[in-house]
Amino acid sequence: MEPLALIGLVALLLVKEAGVPIPVPGDLVVIGAGAALAGDPPLAAVALILILGAGYLGGTVQFELMRGTVRRPLLALLARVGVPSERVETLAARLRRSGARGVAVARMTPGVRVGAIAACVLADLPTGTFVRGLVIGNSVFVAAHFAL
Repeated sequence: MEPLALIGLVALLLVKEAGVPIPVPGDLVVIGAGAALAGDPPLAAVALILILGAGYLGGTVQFELMRGTVRRPLLALLARVGVPSERVETLAARLRRSGARGVAVARMTPGVRVGAIAACVLADLPTGTFVRGLVIGNSVFVAAHFAL
């Protein structure tokens, strides 16, 4: 893989993880990168580290941006469409109790991982708890896809 292609791939994944809706499945990008680099283990290791770093940084950026600007409007929207605040609080309390482990499991679960960051924002998790779970969950999920 050319260095410029790797930089572009990492940039794409960083932007996706930060929450920009790009219609390219990130999972397939990671699987493709792993397949493209299968013949070059040293470069594959570097690529995996860069991809993981992009996921950690992008996920944290999305978490902080949503926490600062989207949390209140999202709670108001949920109330407007009929989701009672008690239901949101019950689910948020469950996520808070599970802490970093719950974040990690959510980030490892296909179909759930996309909404996991918003759920962490709604639950008002501390940044440290969120980041620990993000690092563990993304590491397992991304490394498994890269290895495929």
